[in-house]
Amino acid sequence: MKEWILSVVGIVFICVLIEIIMPDGKLNSFIKQLFGIFVLFVVVNPIAAFLKNTNNFISSDVVVDSNYIFNVNLEKVKEMENLVVKELELAGVSNVNVIVNSNVFNEEFKIDSVYVDITNAKHDFTKEKVCKIVKEKISKIAFVLEENIEIYG
Repeated sequence: MKEWILSVVGIVFICVLIEIIMPDGKLNSFIKQLFGIFVLFVVVNPIAAFLKNTNNFISSDVVVDSNYIFNVNLEKVKEMENLVVKELELAGVSNVNVIVNSNVFNEEFKIDSVYVDITNAKHDFTKEKVCKIVKEKISKIAFVLEENIEIYG
């Protein structure tokens, strides 16, 4: 900004100086128009540069707080585990342990896999039916493919 102001002041100063030195006539009029265009170019140049570069507001000093991302994603994992347990209870399968596997250090939260322990589960279904219910519920809630859901017990 400082350089731009100095260049505008410098150009105006040169224009005034040349106007004082030059005699009246057609050449003086031509030089005034030429310097007018030059002043216009100097004034508009930073605006054009600003419009061309849209990243003017993003500084290289911006740093992602990885600790914050870790804590937020860890909280998402815990919430997802609790949600899966509640949904399974509503479906008739209770007392299950759920572990959601995700890279909590990554900015984009994505669940890689889910592990479910049904060893102590209470239900009125066959083991195959429980596995089917668990996989269906988790794939709908956590958007995980069924092959990434492992059931133990």
